[in-house]
Amino acid sequence: SLQEVSRMKIWIDGYEANSPDRVGVGRFALELLRGLYEEISETDEVVVFVPNSTNEDLPPEKKNWHYRQVPHVRLWTFTSLPRALAKEKLDVFFSPTHYVPFFSSIPRVCAIMDLSYLEYPSLFRLKDLIKLKFGTWYSIQKAQKIITISQFSKDAIVKEYGVDADTVTVIYPGFDQNIFNTKITQNDIKVSLDKFEINYDYILYIGTLQPRKNIVRLIESFSLLEDKSIKLLIIGKKGWLYEEIIKKIEESDLKNRIVWIGYVEDRDLGALLAGAQSFVLPSLYEGFGIPVVEALACGVPVVVSQVSSLPEIAGDAGLYIDPESTTSISDGLTRALSLSESEKDIIRQKGLKHIEQFDWKKSCKKLLELLKSI
Repeated sequence: SLQEVSRMKIWIDGYEANSPDRVGVGRFALELLRGLYEEISETDEVVVFVPNSTNEDLPPEKKNWHYRQVPHVRLWTFTSLPRALAKEKLDVFFSPTHYVPFFSSIPRVCAIMDLSYLEYPSLFRLKDLIKLKFGTWYSIQKAQKIITISQFSKDAIVKEYGVDADTVTVIYPGFDQNIFNTKITQNDIKVSLDKFEINYDYILYIGTLQPRKNIVRLIESFSLLEDKSIKLLIIGKKGWLYEEIIKKIEESDLKNRIVWIGYVEDRDLGALLAGAQSFVLPSLYEGFGIPVVEALACGVPVVVSQVSSLPEIAGDAGLYIDPESTTSISDGLTRALSLSESEKDIIRQKGLKHIEQFDWKKSCKKLLELLKSI
């Protein structure tokens, strides 16, 4: 029948979307799944592969949306998935990570966040670096289409791997507009501040604790501020080489003014952002930087690096610094803290206008169109 002919079978790697305490690629993968769940037509079918039982916050199964558990083994995408796909007939396989399944003739689409592993190889564990270099190279050779999260990353992929620019599509991440917005009340803020025993003014950093985020230099820059009453609040789970960062905090003369509270769920992040004097992300390299968008959505001044994708993401609402210079970072923080209310309002309006392009619904529509085009 015509319906059978037009029915499209999309299979998806759900490994990262099903991870606990998601950051970065995990959050990106989850939101794309949620969006596709809403956009997929009843005549099409989606199967999501996961390495274990599904988390409760994944979209529930329905007539044309299913989950298939493939046992977790080492190098899951490269070993388990190819076996699961070997005898299947489908139209396209989508991987929201750098890696597509090996040894498959099925049309494949992958998402590449950034090429930070090429720009800063010393900031990665050797086994991760090898996996990223080989896995990404293989995926780029075999994928029919590639999506990435910023024009900056697209340009880098085209340049480094010599692929046709038409093969790479920019699909921006979005943000949760119900959590991150300018309607957060003072009472909402107070509830979250009390929850984490925060009773002071603070500059806020959000991100995984790893060298690429430049947190050690941020701490050094924070010590240069003339305002000694404000604190630096650090939110993020432990990442690669986090030990040096924790050691820097513990050995700092200002350790009583530097507070690390680990991973925080989104429902509290919005209130903690809204209560901050400023948000700062002094990264050496970012493929996108979702916390920057979330901070702008909450109307908070953002101090960000003038490198990689960050000028694209913060636009004319960002206060830019040189991430290699402690003086520049300190000056940027000082400027953010000294903004008048009218200056804050101008920046706030610029930020809210700029982030209209970062919308999950728009992104998922664009992804579905891309998958159908194959």
